Amino acid sequence: MLNQWIRPASARFLQAIVVVISVLSSRTALAVEVELKIVPASVDLTGLGASSRVLVERLSGTQRVGQITSGIKWSTDDSAIATVTDAGVTAVGNGTTTLRATVDGKKLTVKVTVQKADTA
Repeated sequence: MLNQWIRPASARFLQAIVVVISVLSSRTALAVEVELKIVPASVDLTGLGASSRVLVERLSGTQRVGQITSGIKWSTDDSAIATVTDAGVTAVGNGTTTLRATVDGKKLTVKVTVQKADTA
């Protein structure tokens, strides 16, 4: 029906435009990646037993998409400095360690520093 109103060359031109727009739309959708990060970006704890909540957030570009609440495997490089559970990280001794989270095969890290854990 389009060919009846528009010359055949113009119809092909319009079809080409539709194809280009479709390709660009599909590439744009594929370009959006979801990133994971630990919040806060670093943890400073003062005193034995001090604790902080740590979260894994999902980001799309610069937009926060949501928090991941399950399927996270937490660990610390030195459990004599800090321990970690789903509830957060807790100071055990003075020093610096790395907190690690593994989610959907992605590995995330954040620095944890504990001070004055030897004083009450």
